[in-house]
Amino acid sequence: QYCIMPLLGWAVARGLHLDSPLAVGLILVGCCPGGTASNVVTYLARANVPLSVLMTMCSTFGAIVLTPLLTKALASEYVRVDGWSLFLDTVKVVLAPLVLGLGINRWFPGLVRAVLPAAPLVSVLTIALICGSVIGQQAATVRQSGGRLLLAVLLLHAGGFALGWVFAWLFGYGERDRRTISIEVGMQNSGLGVVLARANFPQLPAAASVCAISAVFHSVIGSLLAGLWRLWPAPETPPADRMPAAVPRTSTQALTSATLPYLLSFARYGVEGALRREAGPLAGLNTFRGAVTCGGFAKAFGLPWVSPSGAIG
Repeated sequence: QYCIMPLLGWAVARGLHLDSPLAVGLILVGCCPGGTASNVVTYLARANVPLSVLMTMCSTFGAIVLTPLLTKALASEYVRVDGWSLFLDTVKVVLAPLVLGLGINRWFPGLVRAVLPAAPLVSVLTIALICGSVIGQQAATVRQSGGRLLLAVLLLHAGGFALGWVFAWLFGYGERDRRTISIEVGMQNSGLGVVLARANFPQLPAAASVCAISAVFHSVIGSLLAGLWRLWPAPETPPADRMPAAVPRTSTQALTSATLPYLLSFARYGVEGALRREAGPLAGLNTFRGAVTCGGFAKAFGLPWVSPSGAIG
């Protein structure tokens, strides 16, 4: 999330030689966290919704520090970036509403239940009105930039979806998780980008329009992918197949196969009963009721040694 999208935004801005306002807007939206709409798109795509929610939560909390830092690092060549101001605005937009919402949910659950049915519609309409207002105010700039602006936003999000899937594949995740990560990386919290752009770059009003157009593009691409993946659902894979490549599946299965019979024996016969019946756990016994049953350990520390079979009687 915070490697692919910020660097991709910077690279597209440089590659297309965008003007400063458009370049700053593109970099800013690339440095934003994953959008909450990604959870809905993941559900529609029949991908891994719990993973999607977890990734959105982590990237949202990470945005408090990473969005200001990355924006300052990548956009400073186009405009002076006040990292501290960006940090404070991100706290106001991300952390404060989150804490407030958790508090209301905790202390006023009845109020939450009353407004919850209308809350999604209100939030969608609010974002739509904000984005429409920003684009309307910068209509002349959008028309003037035309194809380059639309191409830049398209490349940012299409590249995010594609590279998210590729990196998940490289790390050995199953197809459902690849699709989930693709959606999470490709869809940004463009609404946050709009707010930050208007508050921190008033001298570059067109920067906010890039973020607003971004909201349209990632929603359209995400919806198209969700429809496509819904028609071709990912094959079901066992949990071991969803592990990162760093944990070999064969090792996990071998360990489970070797230990499961002993665990069942301990559950059925108790510790002493299982040790009397199973040679494997008995051979690996190090201590039992205060007696040292490991010869190497006893020799190293000068302690008396008792054989495992003698210790259990």
